[in-house]
Amino acid sequence: MTSDGFQLTWCVKIENGPIPVGKMYLNSISKMLKFGGSTNNTLVNPSLADLDADSDNEDETSGTEKPTFDCRCKIFELDPCDGYGKVCLVYKENKTGGTDPKIEVWFLDRALRWHYIAESFTAYYRLMIMHLGLPQWQYAFTDIGLCQQAKQWFNMYAPLRLELDAEIGMPGISRSESSTSTTQIDVGKVFKGKSDKKKPVPAQTQSQQSQSLRKKPTVASAKVGQQPGLKTSSSASQLAGKK
Repeated sequence: MTSDGFQLTWCVKIENGPIPVGKMYLNSISKMLKFGGSTNNTLVNPSLADLDADSDNEDETSGTEKPTFDCRCKIFELDPCDGYGKVCLVYKENKTGGTDPKIEVWFLDRALRWHYIAESFTAYYRLMIMHLGLPQWQYAFTDIGLCQQAKQWFNMYAPLRLELDAEIGMPGISRSESSTSTTQIDVGKVFKGKSDKKKPVPAQTQSQQSQSLRKKPTVASAKVGQQPGLKTSSSASQLAGKK
């Protein structure tokens, strides 16, 4: 009721220019497409509902019943995830006898496998913010796991989140893959900007430095001849002693 959809992106600025990294996105109402439908009874061109016969009915990690593409569930696309999967808002039948449906958020990977993410839309929204919308962060909730590039982004900007996901037993992250054991990145080298380069010395300053180097300090010689009736000065005698 606050906004019709949501999108927040952020990038990092390095020497070659800004690079997009984080993206938090929710479809507007008009773009929340519905999946599933009636089962196709023909032997050709099977529908999505026909895939349910070859899949397990229960998620191994959460122990929650997986969504189905038939009329028992109403599935809406919440985030297209730039093509690497789909975050879906799932309305299930309430088996406890109530009239209100059970609402959950699931991730559908490119192999059309379901992965449980959150028990409600509010819980998913909080997870999205806590993971900073980092690339492919939803794969931390799958047995596929994060790719190496995603892990590096997590190590830079959300290392504590990566460690927490490992501690609570996220299927896509193991303790050995947390930021404490992965290869650390020298952030100073990665984000070294043009301002960090050595500034050129102005031509006028260079000429002044060269002139000062050419000048030699005047030192009184210890072999200065003495005139008759004059004594050697104390400064000359001291310099002669140092010589």
